[in-house]
Amino acid sequence: MSSICGIVDFEANTFDFERLREMGRAMVLRGKDQSGAYINGGVGLQHNRMIWSGGARSRQPYTAIKGDRAYTIVFDGELYNIGKISDIFGFCGFGSAAEAALECYIAFGYECVEHMDGAFAFAVYDEKSKEVFLARDAIGAKPLYYLNDGARLVFASEIKGLIRYLRDGVEADRAAVAELIRAPVGMIGGAEIYRGIKELGESSFAVHSRLGTQVSEYRSAAESRGFFRWDGAKEIIYPSCEAHFSDIESRLHEILVAFDHPAFDEYMPSYIEEIKKRAETKKATVCDRALLIDVGYALERADRIGMMNGVMVNILPPNDEKRERRSGISRLERTLSDIGQRILNDRESHIYRYFGDKMKEVEREKDARGRIRAYGRIIQTEQWLSSYPVLPV
Repeated sequence: MSSICGIVDFEANTFDFERLREMGRAMVLRGKDQSGAYINGGVGLQHNRMIWSGGARSRQPYTAIKGDRAYTIVFDGELYNIGKISDIFGFCGFGSAAEAALECYIAFGYECVEHMDGAFAFAVYDEKSKEVFLARDAIGAKPLYYLNDGARLVFASEIKGLIRYLRDGVEADRAAVAELIRAPVGMIGGAEIYRGIKELGESSFAVHSRLGTQVSEYRSAAESRGFFRWDGAKEIIYPSCEAHFSDIESRLHEILVAFDHPAFDEYMPSYIEEIKKRAETKKATVCDRALLIDVGYALERADRIGMMNGVMVNILPPNDEKRERRSGISRLERTLSDIGQRILNDRESHIYRYFGDKMKEVEREKDARGRIRAYGRIIQTEQWLSSYPVLPV
């Protein structure tokens, strides 16, 4: 589990390291064990990671020197075919997935991603050619966002990293936020909420140079199954809505990670509780009904649940619908609706100031799960607007 971010300005003579550090701190929960940074002229790369294993070669940013050329990588994720990549070069093995990805880039250039099977997002800086290469895996299991303000390219694993770069605030589309609260899970993403912030799509890479930023798609040589690759799942966590909800407001705030995916449904708090109990195992398999709604959304949820607890999370679809129906949906709805109604009726709340009475139509939603999701998003949106500088359009 890790995060990456960077600021690239090929025309700059100095570098604002404090701003890069702020971006990294915003995402420290993705990797709180070790941090590192690379600065060269107007280019800065930063990396946070959880320590699972590995020595010096697992530290990032990682730099390789080939003749008169230096290449530096920051990498988030894992490679499932690292052994096959080693065979290509005749190596006995790589010290880390980051090292394998960098060697692949040096050998194959932009086509490196066609040889990589895994869940990843990474950036490579080629010092001699003055280019930065960004890439994301074939199914979008690992997040990567970027913006280009005309003078520089800025990227980060999470939107809140980019918001730390935009110290004066970021413009949010008021209509898109309202739609997010009402829309089905997975339908609205962060790139549709914030002006200027874009998401690098699945099976895509971007090349940034003095000429600008160009985004292209690639075809993966192998069919990646992301988190589904795990075999022999022993302990499957079945969510229960009978968890303790006395601190639900703080938990909602804990898991809030911008509008890229609010990552909330009726089972999220009990996922957190159950995984905390198993944190020492470093792995958790979760039975997640979100997998039946949207694969990309479910992968994002698994990534974020894991980052909060320092565990690798695999997800499986539910196989017991009766168990779901027996869960305490009504109890959770009462808890959330009480909090949500306080926000909707408070004329000093951000939700009320931005949307007035429009959000109260949630009460007319006939589906209980729809009401739960909407109330959860209202609460998260209020907490987000209270914590970060957002300028409504």
